[in-house]
Amino acid sequence: MQEIRSPFRARFGAALHALTLLCLVCLGSCVTVEKDIPRPGDDEYKPLGPATRTNHSIGKYLADLNTSIAAWNAKSLTASSSVEIRKHDLLEVNIRERVKNRFDEILQQLETGPTRNRQIAAGAVGFAGDPRALSPLLAALKDPDERVVGNALVSIGLLAIKETPLHEVGNVLRNSTNSRTRWSAANAALELIAAGADPDGIIEPARFALTDVEEPAVRSQAALVLALVGDVESLDALGELIFDEVPLVSTAAAAAVSKLGRTDSHSTGKAARLLFAALEQGDRKLKLRVHPALVQLAGRNYDLNMDAWREWIDLLD
Repeated sequence: MQEIRSPFRARFGAALHALTLLCLVCLGSCVTVEKDIPRPGDDEYKPLGPATRTNHSIGKYLADLNTSIAAWNAKSLTASSSVEIRKHDLLEVNIRERVKNRFDEILQQLETGPTRNRQIAAGAVGFAGDPRALSPLLAALKDPDERVVGNALVSIGLLAIKETPLHEVGNVLRNSTNSRTRWSAANAALELIAAGADPDGIIEPARFALTDVEEPAVRSQAALVLALVGDVESLDALGELIFDEVPLVSTAAAAAVSKLGRTDSHSTGKAARLLFAALEQGDRKLKLRVHPALVQLAGRNYDLNMDAWREWIDLLD
């Protein structure tokens, strides 16, 4: 059972880089669009993936689900044409219905099943969209198996219930020794914050995650989390992160600084100066990453005219 991808990325049917850049543009305005695709009972609906008969043993049922989830994962990363995206969406609906068919049994496997069944169940229950899964999923964050924890985080993010307490997610983000698990925690936090969850319990771990030397995706997602919660105290750290050698992280940090500067009027000047420092000191590639964030903050565009930007910034508090 391999760990499944974050629903936050899969929902947009793109690889991590494309998804994160999309979130940078839409920071604070990302929404889930209802898919115009056939549902069970519709004439166009055709089941995809293994049959997963309801009379199969729960082990066989989970194994078939695992095969379909792996295919869904792969399509999430590769689907680009409208036909492939539609197939991905249909497969997601199919998985959702199959999880609902034996939801109680799958939930029981998450809580008391053998390790392999817990791994699959942890990643599957979120597809049902049933809030009854939340408490067992939160309990699964203390499971000794890293894949159970990682997949439970994916399901928590897929559920995106705003009442979800973020303390346990934050504990995993800060303390897990597995970089993929920390990545899943950062993605789950981003999903939950976007859904309106109380940020209590995630701010300090997200600040700590900005320094995650092993996994750039953790640094980038942590920057987005801090921007969404309006943590202006992290501006200095985010300003340093703009110079990160990984473009994905650098771009996320610049977008986060811009977002915070727009959210808190008292921080506009500081955010502008941090972005300008990177624009002034960075190489051409960094300038091209930072420039859109500065334009968005300023509401005006001086291209790469440093004197014009400096004059504008001097007028700020």
